[in-house]
This record gives sequence, C-alpha cells and structure tokens, in this order.
Amino acid sequence: MPEVRRSNRDVDQRKLRVLHPDHDAGKGAGETIGEPSSAGSESAARAAAGRTPGLSLFSVAVESAGLGCRVTVRLRSEDALYEGVASGPDVPHHRLRIAAVAAVRAVEEFTAGVVPLALEDVREVPMGPRMVVLAGVALPGPDGGDCLLGAALLQQDPVEAAVRAVLEAVRPVLI
Repeated sequence: MPEVRRSNRDVDQRKLRVLHPDHDAGKGAGETIGEPSSAGSESAARAAAGRTPGLSLFSVAVESAGLGCRVTVRLRSEDALYEGVASGPDVPHHRLRIAAVAAVRAVEEFTAGVVPLALEDVREVPMGPRMVVLAGVALPGPDGGDCLLGAALLQQDPVEAAVRAVLEAVRPVLI
C-alpha cells in the first residue's frame, strides 16, 4: 500500500469514508481510507507504474467579462472529468481565491459530497528567490475538523498554482 502523506495536523483516517460512485461501484458502504483492501493493491500497482492514484489537473479556464471573473477547473481521475466553477470580482488577488474555490468544488464533485471541504485561505508568499502559492483547506468534523495545507511553486500562472496548491492540500484525504 502506498505511503499516506499527511499535513502538519494529522487527519484521523478512520473518520473519513470516501465512496465514489464511478470508481467504487459494487462496494457496499464505501472504503475507509487508510484500511487495507483489494483496491489498495490496485493503487500500489498504479503507483509502481508511475501513475499517482487520485486526481490530476486537466484544465483551468479563466473568463473575464466586465468587472467579473469566472474560473472553471477540470480534474481527471482515470477516464472521468470532474468540474468546479467559481466566480467573483475580476481583481488579481481575488483570482487566486476564485481558482482555489473552483478547485475545492471539483474535488467535492469527485467525492460526491462525501468529503466536505471549504477554502480557508490562499496566497502568494516569497520563498527564497521564488514565489509559492499556499492554500489552506478546511476539513470540517465533529471534533472541530482539520486544516490541510498545500503549496505549489508559482512558475508562470498564479491561477494554476492556486489549483495545484489545493490539490496538494487535499491529497492526504484522497489517497
């Protein structure tokens, strides 16, 4: 079984249950993340073949009209696409937040709403000579929940980096 990566505050893997209608067809109550199963050996085989299980970025589209901005994020898992859309004011520092919210919505579509998420914050920060985008994603729970943190190097597009930071933040609950 592949190693589970976690954020600074460990997520109690026993409390998370992800049932994905397409991927987990035929499983009764879903699969508890972190417990061994037959799907675990399949994930290990994919990881050994160089493919990361879970979601990957397929596309990011930014539409600007008047004073508004709309970001559409499409994520891929296997042969399926999952889409998240968010809109807001067309101001450069708001675009990061809009993109991150769209990414969170796409992840929620992937989990069919079983893993509730909320964007805490997203921002660009200097890291030595480079810029990095950090995203904090809240994972609500009965005990107050957790905050998952992800980072992505800003190479050219800050909007894409915001989406990648969200994906990195939620990776521990999707593997």
